[in-house]
Amino acid sequence: MRSSCASPPARSSGSWGRTGAGKTTLIGSVAGLVRAPAGRIFVFGHDAVSDQRPRLLLGLAPQEVHLDRFLTARDVLVHHGRYFGMRRRDAEERADELLDVFDLTAKARRSRTVCREGCDGGC
Repeated sequence: MRSSCASPPARSSGSWGRTGAGKTTLIGSVAGLVRAPAGRIFVFGHDAVSDQRPRLLLGLAPQEVHLDRFLTARDVLVHHGRYFGMRRRDAEERADELLDVFDLTAKARRSRTVCREGCDGGC
């Protein structure tokens, strides 16, 4: 089977379907985080298993971030920047920029635990 999907530049996309339909496996495979159970996956012409470039070409925002729950919002953003190959200083600057763009600067130093338990929908 051959399948393809596209998303306009600078846009986000999502997937939905019943439990067990393979959404998480598909997205993990496309991002090169898990090996596809069958076949091969190419992202912009690059093999998602053997080539690191797909990981750099995609932005993946999982439903749950499985990091230390006491990390601050800024720490999580810096961590993800570093994961995608950014230098620490660049990741920190980009994290501050994103927090500002999304009007979350006031919450940058709060942990996810505090945000989930103490914010009115702003975290």
